[in-house]
Amino acid sequence: MLLIYLFHKLVFGIATRVYFKKIVAVGGDQKPEGATIYVSNHVGSFMDPIIVGTARRPFVFFLVRADVFNRFTTPIFTAFNMLPIYRQRDGVENLEKNQQVFQRTNKLLANNKNILIFGEGFTSDQIQRRLHPLKKGAARIGFSALQACAWSKTIYLEGIGLNYTDFNSRGSEVLLLSGQRICLNDYREDFEQNPSKTISVVTKLLENDIRGLLPHVQDATKCDLHENIMIFARKGLAFDAQNSRDSLPLRWDYAKHLAEWMNSASHEESLKLSELQEDFEQYQQKLKDLGISEKEQYALEKDRMSYRNVLKLAFLFPFAFLGLLHFGFIHFFVKRWVEKAFKRKVFWGSTKLAVGLYALMLLNIPLTLLVGCFLPHDLSYKWVILGLYYLSIGFFAFAYLKIYDFVTQRIRRAELRKINRDEIKKDYLRIQEKMLRIIPNFNHDH
Repeated sequence: MLLIYLFHKLVFGIATRVYFKKIVAVGGDQKPEGATIYVSNHVGSFMDPIIVGTARRPFVFFLVRADVFNRFTTPIFTAFNMLPIYRQRDGVENLEKNQQVFQRTNKLLANNKNILIFGEGFTSDQIQRRLHPLKKGAARIGFSALQACAWSKTIYLEGIGLNYTDFNSRGSEVLLLSGQRICLNDYREDFEQNPSKTISVVTKLLENDIRGLLPHVQDATKCDLHENIMIFARKGLAFDAQNSRDSLPLRWDYAKHLAEWMNSASHEESLKLSELQEDFEQYQQKLKDLGISEKEQYALEKDRMSYRNVLKLAFLFPFAFLGLLHFGFIHFFVKRWVEKAFKRKVFWGSTKLAVGLYALMLLNIPLTLLVGCFLPHDLSYKWVILGLYYLSIGFFAFAYLKIYDFVTQRIRRAELRKINRDEIKKDYLRIQEKMLRIIPNFNHDH
């Protein structure tokens, strides 16, 4: 099991660094083992365990919603250190099965293993830069393990803040922030006197800590407004704010300060923000009517390539042909299948990544052997050469995707230039001027 886990930690670690432009992990205990329950926000569905499991050193056992386990998936998920957890919505009769899961987690923590839980218990259909109330499961599991070992083990809770620019778009970025470790042993006396209250207190403490690791927008109805302001500022964590020259942590800081200002806005400021949101919605409707996105509109205005990008594409171009051979059809069919099979877009990015990776690894084994047929039979180190070629297929796929994106974007921009966008440009400038008057220290990053 450990070898399977380590293998997938390696290959998915490489795959995510091809999918994402940048992954930054800050802070936290980086020991592979440590009797720690990690609790993360749950913004990107299946992408979340992939990122947390590969971007950080600690080995983890994942607690996953039970309804994804079936006769086919159970042996696979078990090999990946996944354990089912039952929720209220799964039926009260199924909650008793959690006792079996708790017995397993008790043993894992007693043996110095780590557990990962996504504390919100669900994922929204789009990015919401806020934390929903945490479930109490993490604290219950921790105190259950302490009772099982008669408090002889030191067990911790540690929060993780997952901050994506966009989990469904290649070339986006991820920032993982770790919170303060909470030693559950410190609460022994309180727990023995009042278990329910202590679990609530610890959960609230953890919730406040994780909230500080996110640009938390208190009012869920203002999440879109928060995103739109970042897009127009060309700063922060919005994927469409691609012009910012700041580092990812600095852009997170901008997003957080913007959210804090919005959370504490006065009544008069809130009214102005509501008017601003109406302007955003009207502007976005006009873009939709023209069949163009805000990212495409901005790219048309700033369409230029650096010498560095030109040289990079020129270098990748020859390898892209091999990538087309080994990955082109996989890319086409996986994209079509996922977008047709999954109605909720929140699953698209992670499913494409996982299915595409497995298809790339498995389908290219016979293709690599076929390549070997064209090599001289008496060639020394033939199998070494084929092994290195097989390992290079991931790079070929990366080159193909880069050239594919470049070509499709150029074709798309040529089509969009035929559209009259004068009214859109005027609306954009008008909204910019209004934002300068409403938002303190608003600075448009050109």
